[in-house]
Amino acid sequence: MSLNIKSKVLEKKKKKEMLVRRLDLLLQQNKKLQTDRKES
Repeated sequence: MSLNIKSKVLEKKKKKEMLVRRLDLLLQQNKKLQTDRKES
């Protein structure tokens, strides 16, 4: 039982990390776009 709960928690963590990473990537791309616009 506890093993099952642990794996579920781990899965949630993984999903959260993936979401955070995706958000981070989006933010970086956004910054790049903004700097590109300023330069041109």
